[in-house]
Amino acid sequence: MLSTAAAIGPILIVQLLNNVKKPVVSTSVFANNVKDLSHLFLNPSDSPDIWLPLFFIMICIVVGSRKPSLGVVLGLIVMLLGTNFTPWPYYLRNSPVTFIQFATRFIKPGIALALMFTLLDLKANQKTHENTKRFHSGLITYGLISVIIMAGVVKNNWFPNSNSQLWTAQHLKEYTTFYDGIHDGYGYSSDMTFSNQISNNERFWYLKNYTDYIPKSALSNPNDKSTFIGADKSGILLTKHQIIDERGQTYNTNNYNPTLKSINMNVQKMIPSNSIIELPILSYKGLRVNTTIDGKQQKTFIKHGKIALKLQDALAANSKIKITQQVPNWLIVLNLVSAVTLVTLLSFHKRLQRTDRLT
Repeated sequence: MLSTAAAIGPILIVQLLNNVKKPVVSTSVFANNVKDLSHLFLNPSDSPDIWLPLFFIMICIVVGSRKPSLGVVLGLIVMLLGTNFTPWPYYLRNSPVTFIQFATRFIKPGIALALMFTLLDLKANQKTHENTKRFHSGLITYGLISVIIMAGVVKNNWFPNSNSQLWTAQHLKEYTTFYDGIHDGYGYSSDMTFSNQISNNERFWYLKNYTDYIPKSALSNPNDKSTFIGADKSGILLTKHQIIDERGQTYNTNNYNPTLKSINMNVQKMIPSNSIIELPILSYKGLRVNTTIDGKQQKTFIKHGKIALKLQDALAANSKIKITQQVPNWLIVLNLVSAVTLVTLLSFHKRLQRTDRLT
């Protein structure tokens, strides 16, 4: 548990400090959203992120000189919980475990756990001549299987289905202009083909921006229905990168440039002094951000779930706004806890191995 503090801690802290819109948990979706084992085995190219590590684990078990460890077995059992191998999602569809939304979310953590113990087992095995030959044979087999799977991935992603419909600029405009509950990102067919010109259009990204985990105050629709940001009257300000003041006046921005650590944008027209403006950036209590306008530090606060500030002077057209995210101290502590725990566990594992060799 302590080893996962860096991953689980931020989720818990941000949700406790903020009133966010949680994902909709549908009992039917949870019960039915599992991987079909037959489809998984017959179509490995559809899930290379599952099959490539899984094949590696299976080959290591076959060519290894020892039985798989308990950690590998437990990892594979957890993986199977995300498939239709057992009917447990149906019987637990009304239990608290549905907070994960989809039973399929057990698959990748299970594979990651099994892969970790597989690598530890490989290192623990004695490097005899026989094991080395078996390892090389297994490595060649894995390489051939990987090439076959990736060839299928290339086919699936680079060559569209002949029955699919190629999106045009008109399709994109239709589904990103009218937000009436039908054209909200859900309404288009899943069997569509997108050219680079369409997928590189900023409007394309209006389609798949979920409202999950957004501060509720940043949305105009108070219900808990799972929607896309573009379908919400207030949410569309975020997707269009628009600033809004206390009078409801909106201001367009350009040169919007998000990076891993900062977001930059320019205001297209002047905003009067003493205006209280909300930037098109979500803000959460417990996180640290630094905001500057033309290099000058600004004092900010949270309003309607977004970064807000009061302008002391008029904001000239083309002024540059920069928001930089900083690492909070509590996150550093959680990372240290996870790192120390993992190092301790690995050290303990090595000590057990030395003890086994001596006995």
